[in-house]
Order: sequence, then structure tokens, then C-alpha cells
Amino acid sequence: MGKTKIIKKSSIEVDEDFVTIKLANSDLAYLLKNSPNNFSEAHVKRGQYTEFAEYVANAFENWEDADTGESPLLAALEQIFESATDDSIDCIKQNEEW
Repeated sequence: MGKTKIIKKSSIEVDEDFVTIKLANSDLAYLLKNSPNNFSEAHVKRGQYTEFAEYVANAFENWEDADTGESPLLAALEQIFESATDDSIDCIKQNEEW
């Protein structure tokens, strides 16, 4: 349990009850600007970090993958879960018949 810095001001914190992901609005802007898929060299306008963060938050809440119907957050979690079971991490018990 503890806090892990992921980029600049952002962090992931784990305690007994919650995983809390804190993404600073300025870090979201940084990630957009430095994304390897940012071919148009897009960037968040100065003073518009909160509006961009609201757009990102709305995407997590409302967007769906056209093929699966999953939200982007659920899709990311599914990949992490698959990796955890493939790696047979110690904190997971799997059905031995599987």
C-alpha cells in the first residue's frame, strides 16, 4: 500500500479500501502533447486544462468501444486482469481445471 508517482504531479494511491488515480489537469495536457499518436501536434490551449480534463472524464464515463460496448476504463482494466491471470500473480487463485 502506498503512493506511486506516475507522471509529474499525477499519482496512483492504494489503501485498504481504494485505488485512487489522480491525474493532474496539466499532466493530461502534457500527455496529449507528447502522445506518440499526436501526428497533428495538437496541444491544450493555455488556460483550458480544466475543460480538457472534463472532456477526458466524460469520455471515461460515456464512451463505448463500438465492438465490445466497454468503456475505455473497463477495456484497460480487462487487459490488466488478463495480464494478472496470465502471470499467475500470487494474490490471485485460479480454478485449477482452467
